[in-house]
Amino acid sequence: MPITLFRYTFIRLAVGFIFFMAIFAGLNWVNLLVRSIDLLMAEIQYPRYLLQHLLLVFVVALDRVVPISAFLATIYVLIKMRNSHELTIQQTMGLGKLGISFPIIAFALTIGVFEGLLKFEFRPYSDNKIVEVISELEWALDKYRIKPGRFLDFQDGRTIITEGVGEEGELNDLVIHFDSQDNDNSRLWVSADTGQINYSPDQKEFVLSEGQILTQVNQEEEVETMIVIKFSDTLTFTEERMVKPFSANLRTKGIVDQVLSEEGLSPWLKIEIHERIQKTLFSFFVVLCGGIVLILCYKQGWNNFLSIAIATLLVMGSYVLGNRLEPANYVDHTFPVQSYISTVPLILFFLGWIFYNRQ
Repeated sequence: MPITLFRYTFIRLAVGFIFFMAIFAGLNWVNLLVRSIDLLMAEIQYPRYLLQHLLLVFVVALDRVVPISAFLATIYVLIKMRNSHELTIQQTMGLGKLGISFPIIAFALTIGVFEGLLKFEFRPYSDNKIVEVISELEWALDKYRIKPGRFLDFQDGRTIITEGVGEEGELNDLVIHFDSQDNDNSRLWVSADTGQINYSPDQKEFVLSEGQILTQVNQEEEVETMIVIKFSDTLTFTEERMVKPFSANLRTKGIVDQVLSEEGLSPWLKIEIHERIQKTLFSFFVVLCGGIVLILCYKQGWNNFLSIAIATLLVMGSYVLGNRLEPANYVDHTFPVQSYISTVPLILFFLGWIFYNRQ
């Protein structure tokens, strides 16, 4: 019978978590997608990229709502069980405070493992993949992102503005500005009456007509050289795709490799790892302490509103305390003790509850 009750309570907690997570993650997902609406509209031309982008952004949205979803699921299920006298029935069957808490402890462990997988595996993979997808799309989607009368900047340092875009993608009265990679004192502009951009996986071909090339070089202080080259027929030049290196968010394997390497972990990586651990622990103790507070309040005969208020104050107070002290980590790159402050009250409460049950 205890196993049946354990499975019954655990399944209800899991279903409640999925329900609240779907709601909060969905809202957060839409909010994140709205910020990149231009890119999404362009991705419609490439359904594979669109679906991939949507899934990757959903992982980011999911990662942000695990603690609150798990906490609300715990509150909702236990209050409902309390109102329907299910906790009283379990108590009359011989289950004490610890026995009633076993499903909550198992659920908290499950949430901790799930959050750990998100922090150390799925979220880093999603962040890295999003950067790669956007890099590929920005290379291929010029013709869908270029709008008349609008400056459009690209990751390769190029800026394009055009007065009109034809039905076939031809550009009218366009100006292209290139950032110099080697010389900060030089500037390059290309203008043309008409233009066309032809795409291949690793190269772009710009075909321009009736225009000029203008370059400006600052050789010395207050000395500038302006060079103008006009072309009346057609000018064709190519641009090769250069993949810029970026600082990847390491997954578990990458972290282990860094630890075993001669260089070891950088200060910033140490801070990031501690933050992931702290958020995993926080998700675990949020469920644990929220459920324990409700059980203790139930044993004391306190009403639902007071029980929820005490559990919420404990969790939110710990979260706010941790956030207020966290910025100090980034100043001196030392061991981020402050990042664990949000879990300290919850851990002390849990240890006190264990000690209380052993008396």
